Amino acid sequence: MNGWLFDLGNSRLKAARLGPDGVGALVATVHDGADFASGWEAALPQGPGVAWLASVAPVPLCARLQRALQARGLDVRIATVTPGFGGIDLGATEAAS
Repeated sequence: MNGWLFDLGNSRLKAARLGPDGVGALVATVHDGADFASGWEAALPQGPGVAWLASVAPVPLCARLQRALQARGLDVRIATVTPGFGGIDLGATEAAS
């Protein structure tokens, strides 16, 4: 399975390539919930390929990332994020569509 894994958390976007040998090196950039750090798009991969995206960030920020990945030729698949597990509750769980 080849592609990219994206985790859009409460304060950082983390990404790693997923290849036949497993998960590659992690890259990350910060965000403030409304916007990413300057230059963030330069680190995004070019397609074709698949990008698996999990997010607990605000919906508009997740939608911006999804559009940027799609513009680079990636097929974006949104992972389901549960609102809580094992006594830990997430603040935002809506996925962009």
